Amino acid sequence: MSHEIRTPLNAMLGILVLLLRFPLEPDQRRRAEIAHVGAGHLLALLNDILDLSRLQADCLALQPKPVNIRALIEGITAILSASAQERGLGLRTRLDPRLPDWLVCDPVRLRQVLLNLLGNVATFTDDGEVVLSVAHNAALSGGVLGIEVRDTGPGIAPQVRTGLFRRFVHSDNLSTRHRAGTGLGLAISRQLI
Repeated sequence: MSHEIRTPLNAMLGILVLLLRFPLEPDQRRRAEIAHVGAGHLLALLNDILDLSRLQADCLALQPKPVNIRALIEGITAILSASAQERGLGLRTRLDPRLPDWLVCDPVRLRQVLLNLLGNVATFTDDGEVVLSVAHNAALSGGVLGIEVRDTGPGIAPQVRTGLFRRFVHSDNLSTRHRAGTGLGLAISRQLI
């Protein structure tokens, strides 16, 4: 099923990318950009649904391999830094000096978890900064990453915290409702972790 849905969607995304390389009238460019962003969101939603299905069916296998963890984290912050700067947010990383350069993990899934965590925090933080801290505890079997995301946002109401990592859960705060996604990213992240 994933190929039947993803293939035409990727074709649309490719065509929109090619279209945006041509000189367009401002209104045409705006419409093509909106279509491109919408198709990207649709692809992300589709990927979340497929990941959730795989996790529920216990069919998602991690693909561990040696990864330059510092480069992976720099890549993630580079992805999010432009949108953070546009909104006037600071985005910083704090890497434990004991963090080795190379670790064995599934880089695709680790990237997915970090992008979900940071993306959620950045979405609901209107000013100030977001800080990603990564520590390493080599004393534990195989070594464990400790990942913490902090922000200067309004916080999460206590009654919402308990269900935050369940599927389709959103904050009931109406002032932020317009920014809510599908409610799958954190549920998927929890299962991946």
